[in-house]
Amino acid sequence: MIKIQDMKRFNTKWQVVLLCFLMNAVCLQSCKDDDDNLSYDCGCNSENLYEIPNDLSQIPESEQKTGLLFFNRVDEFGNGEYLNRFWIFQNSPCVSCKSHFIICEDQSRMEQFDFLKNTNDSILVSFQGGAKKTCFGPVALPANYSYKEIVLVEIQEQ
Repeated sequence: MIKIQDMKRFNTKWQVVLLCFLMNAVCLQSCKDDDDNLSYDCGCNSENLYEIPNDLSQIPESEQKTGLLFFNRVDEFGNGEYLNRFWIFQNSPCVSCKSHFIICEDQSRMEQFDFLKNTNDSILVSFQGGAKKTCFGPVALPANYSYKEIVLVEIQEQ
């Protein structure tokens, strides 16, 4: 004869199994890889934080659009994501303000600057594009240093 306690234990086991199954199904559905529905909040595919040149800036347009282009071989953040890419470095009117733009471009736009990959040199360039938030985690930086990714609209040697 089946006791009531055994029935309760049996029902509880099935409830746990059913609950685990449902949780697993929900997790698998939420982890579905669907690039069309992804929203990026950082990196090259994210929304622009601002445009260069920026009409709201107090820095003259010619200074906003000028920087030193170089090929970075130093792993600034220890994750390798921004290593071996072209960067643009800007000094601002404030003595200790420094902006770093990590270029998101495909190689065709940057081919003219490939010679920088084999040197430690930099060249003065004029550029325009959309600045985007980088995806690296919290890093202790001086408050007047900025790091952004940039999708270029134009770049030319000065």
